Formats: sequence, C-alpha cells, structure tokens
Amino acid sequence: MKIPFDKEGIYRYYYNITGESDDLKVPFHFRNDALELIPKKIPDKGFIFPETDLKNNLKKSVLRDNHIKKQNVPKDEIDKEINIITEKFKHIKPGQSVTSSLLKRNVSKNYRNFKIRITSKNVPQLERLISKIFIEFSFLINPKLTFERLELILPFYKLVIDGVKNNDIFSINRMKSEFNNYLPIHYITFYNFTSRIRMKVGFFSKILYSLESTIYFENYWNQIEEYLKLKDIIGLHYEQNLREHTKHFWLILADESTIFLF
Repeated sequence: MKIPFDKEGIYRYYYNITGESDDLKVPFHFRNDALELIPKKIPDKGFIFPETDLKNNLKKSVLRDNHIKKQNVPKDEIDKEINIITEKFKHIKPGQSVTSSLLKRNVSKNYRNFKIRITSKNVPQLERLISKIFIEFSFLINPKLTFERLELILPFYKLVIDGVKNNDIFSINRMKSEFNNYLPIHYITFYNFTSRIRMKVGFFSKILYSLESTIYFENYWNQIEEYLKLKDIIGLHYEQNLREHTKHFWLILADESTIFLF
C-alpha cells in the first residue's frame, strides 16, 4: 500500500469536474486546494483560460500558432509583447480587451459564475487488489494455518490471477465511508469470526471497500492468544499514515475494544 497522498490526483483520476455558464461548458481541476479552470479552445471564440496564469497560457498559444511561426517573430520580441499585454490586462475592466497586432491577439477580460458539477468516472474495479490484500493479510496474521488451509485461499487467488470471482463464497463491495474528506491514511480491518470473515480496506480514508466471505479459518487466533495470554480476539486493525510515515497495528477483542500492539 505504498500509494502517495495526492488529493489533486485523486480528483483527477476518479472524478470529472466541469463548470457551466450559459452556453459555455469547460473543464476544471484542483490546483493548490482550489478549483481552477483548465485552458480550453472554444470554437469560433479562441481560447479561455484563468486570469491567474494569463502570461504562461498566452505564451503557449502564441508559440503554437503557425501564423506567428511563419512570420519568424524573434522570441525576445514575443516575450516583450506578452509582458506588455499582461501589464495592460491588469488595469482593464471586465468587458474590455487588450489587442496586439504583432501577435494577432485580442485578450478580453470576462468574469463568469460557473456552476460546478463533479461526477464519478468509470474507473477499473478494485476487486483484484482487495482480494490480493486479503491473501497477504491472512498470511501475515497466521502464516502456518494459512499454508495448511490453502484451499480456502484458492477462490481469492483465482480472482487475482484470472479475474474469476466466486460470488457464492465471497463478495466485495464499495461502501460509504464515515470520512467526508480524503486523508493521507490507508487502513485494513480484518475479522475472522467463528462463521465468516469480514475485511474492510480504506484508501485515503474516504475510498472504502468491504470483503465478506463465508470461508473462515478455525482456531485462527489461538496462536496469538497463547503468545499474548489473551482471550476473545476477533480481529486485527492496521493503519498507515502516509504523511507521518508510520505504521501501527491493533488487536480487536470480542467486545470491540482494542489493544495497541506497535
């Protein structure tokens, strides 16, 4: 689970963010914890881009312009003209514009109120990853018993390797997280009860999956209970903090109380 915490990347990968204003629809993204319009070419209207990055976006559009390339305008003259446009732009009012005959550009200042829509993308299912985590966690907690009962692991292995899922034995579902925001924390909560297994996997706290299985290991916690002189262990909780670079484990007892291990 060595996945870096990247809030902007999460929104970029899992969500489409668009802004709508009258007949205009443009993409947005998160940048420095704020929504920002992504530069876009508008048919018959030129380009639209955020005022905060006017100079860079103007330079990109000019350098890509074949008409400017054919005129062989020296780069230092282009830079000088862009600086003039940028400075003039600061002092004009909405509705006004700055024109450059050298660069064939008319830069207008317009303020719009965009209605933001955030919709989920169709991203690949994480079922194989969840199943792989289940296998590895089973070996981590009790490698001896897991090796002895490899037939119990086989259905999960088939999903990881072949993509074949046995719905009669286990299910993997996306769940609603108790966290409203993404946090730099991954966690796994693993329960082996007397009749079933349940595992929850949280990515960045907010992305939560649950695995439920009718397969279970008998006497799964006995070795740990004997070693720690404890009773009624039903689960193990693992938590990884990406920002603080820490990893911790807790035992879960039948009364849902926890014991910190390390």
